[in-house]
Amino acid sequence: LRQFVDEVKSVDPTATGKPLQTYYASRQMQRTYIHAAIYALIAITIAIILDFGNLRDPLLALLPMALGVVQMFGLMGLFDIPLNAANMIVLPLLLGIGLDTGVHMVHDYRSQPGRYRISGSTAVSVLITALTTIVGFGALMIASHRGLQSLGRVMTIGAACCLFTSLVTLPALLTWLSRTR
Repeated sequence: LRQFVDEVKSVDPTATGKPLQTYYASRQMQRTYIHAAIYALIAITIAIILDFGNLRDPLLALLPMALGVVQMFGLMGLFDIPLNAANMIVLPLLLGIGLDTGVHMVHDYRSQPGRYRISGSTAVSVLITALTTIVGFGALMIASHRGLQSLGRVMTIGAACCLFTSLVTLPALLTWLSRTR
């Protein structure tokens, strides 16, 4: 569509119409989703810094979400799933959902003296909340609307990646950090 719009604009810079409107609207939506993700990240970071009262623990809590998003983009590339206007809403959603598990894990870590070992209740609650999210958004993959299918696919991948990093990577890191306390 960008190529088409560029070619039309090269012939008539004042041209308008449905394809041009669609192109410019989708570009604006992409910018808006990126801004929403940035604003959400800033607000979430401030909230968890206030919650934890230091800078190290919020960074640890952000780790599963950050690694999960990187993994999600890698899997999207591997499976040839484009980031488009329909599924870009995943970015601000995943920031909040992905961070939730990290916050629970770091609170669990802070409540334990000595070497860290994930508590059963924290592991189960993180697993159940993430699986609920995965199943809920995964149900969108069977929708007849291609945009909803794409949203469901990307959100399912992203939530699964955040779950993996929350239950594997973060506990391993917290165990390593607690080796001397």
